[in-house]
Amino acid sequence: NYCLFFIKVILIYILHCNIAISEVTKIGSITEIEGEVIAITVQGDERILDVFDKIYLKDEILIGESSSATLQFDDSTTIVMKELTSLNVSEFEKSGAKQKFQAKVGKGKIIIETGAIAKNANGEMLVDLSNMSLGIRGTRFNANIKLNGNSEVALAEDSFGNVGQIEISSEGQSTSLSSIDQVIEVTETKEIAQREQSEEEKQEFKSVNETLIKVSKIDENELTQ
Repeated sequence: NYCLFFIKVILIYILHCNIAISEVTKIGSITEIEGEVIAITVQGDERILDVFDKIYLKDEILIGESSSATLQFDDSTTIVMKELTSLNVSEFEKSGAKQKFQAKVGKGKIIIETGAIAKNANGEMLVDLSNMSLGIRGTRFNANIKLNGNSEVALAEDSFGNVGQIEISSEGQSTSLSSIDQVIEVTETKEIAQREQSEEEKQEFKSVNETLIKVSKIDENELTQ
């Protein structure tokens, strides 16, 4: 009985260690920061982030007022987060047969330049907003949850001049976006609408070019140092 009890204790300890390791899996780093940015773990612990700090799986990243941050993930996906935005990456696997990037935008606005996972034929990148889900195939796009509760998404050319595609679903409805001239919006009542991208929105995409080029030149050795 004593031996059996001892074995059970060892197994429970190993199980807890594995869970702890899975909750602190590094998936990326902060490469640019302005203002206040914090991360909240699944246990509810908070930490203030600084440039080159690590991002871990299931962290909720929160951007303060008049603040912004650029995140680079380990598959080279880059996310620019605007003020008062929250982001949580719940799944990240970039090796082997299963390649998946799943994230949720709780509020605010992000611009994403997709990396290896979304560009891989076997990869899957999913981003959930308040009332729409996005399936992304290799591109640059922005996703925005507006103050009125509506969600919208728009495409742009990536750093290589390529335009991908986004599959959009909401309450059993679905559509796709492959044009850089259009914006898809889903209202609080789950109605899907489409409009032309404004010049201001197009310029916003271009405004992050310098940031994305700078991030692409950062390697893991620099982040470690």
